[in-house]
Amino acid sequence: MAETESNDARLLFCPFCRECYEGESVCPVHELSLVDFADLPKQAHERDLPGWEDDVDPWDVRFGRGWLALGAFFVLFGFFAPFASATVEDQVVTWSGLDLASGPARNMWTVPFVVALFVWLLLRRRSIVKMRGARLVAFLLAFAPGFSTVYSMVHMWRGIEMLHGGALLEWGFGIPVMAVGMVLLLIGSVRFGAVPSDGLPHGAGPEEAGPTIEVDESER
Repeated sequence: MAETESNDARLLFCPFCRECYEGESVCPVHELSLVDFADLPKQAHERDLPGWEDDVDPWDVRFGRGWLALGAFFVLFGFFAPFASATVEDQVVTWSGLDLASGPARNMWTVPFVVALFVWLLLRRRSIVKMRGARLVAFLLAFAPGFSTVYSMVHMWRGIEMLHGGALLEWGFGIPVMAVGMVLLLIGSVRFGAVPSDGLPHGAGPEEAGPTIEVDESER
C-alpha cells in the first residue's frame, strides 16, 4: 500500500505547458496525460548540438559546411569542364581549366589550390569556435577562383583577338559552373559555424564571460 502511494505521488509533467504535478495523471489545465521528465518532447533550444569546442564529424553538413563542400565541388567541376574554345586554322580547339593551367595560363592552378584549402578547412576546422574563427579567411578565399578566371579570360581574349580575331573565341560552360561554386562558397563562408537562432550549443561559449561580482544589497 505504501509503495502504491509512493508511485502515485511522483512528479509528472504536462507535455504542453511542461508544468509538474504531484499525485496527478492528467494535466488539470490542458487535460493531457502527464509524463515523466525524460519523456517530455524536446524544445527547439534542446536540439542535438555539439559543444562550442567539440569537433563534429567531417561529413557533417550543418553550420555552413554543406555550402562550402558543394561550392568546392562546383568550382572543381568547372575547372575540369570546357572553359573556352576557338577556331584556329579552321579547326575548333577546346580548353578546360586544366589545359589552361598546364599551358598558357598557369595562374589557373589557383583554382584547385583554393579547393584544396577549403577541403583542409572542412577537415581541420570542425568545432564551432574554430569554424567561426575561419570565416574571414574562407570569405576571402572564395574570391580567388574568380580573380584567376577573369585574369585568364582577359588575356585569352586579347591573344585570340591579336592572332585570329575576337569573334572566333567562345566561352564554355565551365565558367558559369565555377561562378555558381563561388556563390556557394561565399554563402558557406558567411554561415561557417552558424548555429540556429533558437538553439545554443552546450558548454561554455566562444568567449568566456568575466567574473561576476555579487553585491550585498544591505551594503547599499
